[in-house]
Amino acid sequence: MKIWKSFTVLIVVFLLLVSFSLISCKGTSASSTETTAASETTAAETTAAAETTGAPAEITWWHMGQGASTDAIFQKNVDKFMELNPNIKVNVEIVPWDGAFDKIMTAVNTNTTPDMLETTPSMVSQLAEMGKLANVDDVYEAKKASGELDNWIMSAADNFKYKGSWYALPVGVIPHFIYYRPDLFKKLGVDVPAEWTWEALDAAAKKLTVKSDGVQYYGICGEAGEFQSTEQHLFGWLAQGGGGFFDKTGKLNLTSEENVKAVEFAAHIYKDYSPPDVAAWSANEAWTKMQEGTSAIFFSGGWFGYPLQKLFGVDNIKAITFTGPGGRFTRSEGEPIMIFKSSSNIDACKKFVSFISETDQMLNMSKGDLGWLPIQKSALDDPELKNNPLFVDILTQVLPYGQMMSYPSPEPVPAEGTLEAGLVFSKILDQVILGKKTAAESLAEAQKLGEEMIGK
Repeated sequence: MKIWKSFTVLIVVFLLLVSFSLISCKGTSASSTETTAASETTAAETTAAAETTGAPAEITWWHMGQGASTDAIFQKNVDKFMELNPNIKVNVEIVPWDGAFDKIMTAVNTNTTPDMLETTPSMVSQLAEMGKLANVDDVYEAKKASGELDNWIMSAADNFKYKGSWYALPVGVIPHFIYYRPDLFKKLGVDVPAEWTWEALDAAAKKLTVKSDGVQYYGICGEAGEFQSTEQHLFGWLAQGGGGFFDKTGKLNLTSEENVKAVEFAAHIYKDYSPPDVAAWSANEAWTKMQEGTSAIFFSGGWFGYPLQKLFGVDNIKAITFTGPGGRFTRSEGEPIMIFKSSSNIDACKKFVSFISETDQMLNMSKGDLGWLPIQKSALDDPELKNNPLFVDILTQVLPYGQMMSYPSPEPVPAEGTLEAGLVFSKILDQVILGKKTAAESLAEAQKLGEEMIGK
């Protein structure tokens, strides 16, 4: 009997030691497959427990600030979700774009990330490569099974996939393009180009940069300072010129002859046809200048569509993309929302990201802000949107020519997020505009900095 009791005690001690060992392994092997599965199981159990007890599963979403009116629309969609899912509470934390990358990477490196993040598309593959994101293949499979994916413009989600798996869902499609004002063209006696080639842009901008009735007009209004929005527009110039940030193998390739010529042309357009301080402008300065009504061409994106229509009239704001030697391109990608693997409520997060990417929520966004277009093909036929001439322009003159920033690489490049966060691309234009460097020198400097940053 004593032997049996002693044997029993030994078994209990042994099991306790094994359990302790497993717990310790889990804490020190977070990158293993076993740990990932355990983490996801824990997340599912946490959500299930919350639903069972009635205590809401609380999740936090870092949303990049888009302005008060747009942020309010996002909040309405969040409120609708919480009404439909009373056991899930979504906290929205608005993160200003200024300093956003530093805030995100600090959180990543200190393990203080939120449950969900919405930011630039270039960060999806970067964070996925780092092993920080939860796989959302099951969300896509559910949407595929329901037929929802058949209605998507899948190219807008191209850079949400990494090494065969999905790591983000879209909250909208974000196009970058050029506005122009036909009424100001007419007032200044300039014909609107029949085709918006680089040559036609150059000729029109030159004629539009004139003093008339004591007012100084400029052909071009757009940011060219060391800001993220500058590098997003620079992508368009490089792609139109036949180059790009990366080559077809995904290798950083800034110093190509095509890129040099594209930067030379873009710098000329900004320097000769914009206000003299354009090299220091962010999107805010460009928008302030545009509101003065003295520029006929504005480099921006859909988010200024409704405000511009209110300022100058529905029929006086048009959208276009340029055609350069390399073709007609612009940046147009889905805006991603992703889930951090460290979230303790992954199931609740998946339910939310699935909801926020549905047609109704995307239409709510588009009807309040043309900067957020729906990814669903059927939504593009919405009567309210199609009655807006600017939306029709975006649909026909912008979206068909959209590309990822990693163009011409066929796959997203993880290094792109690092380089974009480091504003490597944004430093290229202003130096040339200010005459500090030639286009070749500026691109070579950015190439060297980029290679140092990504270690290759």
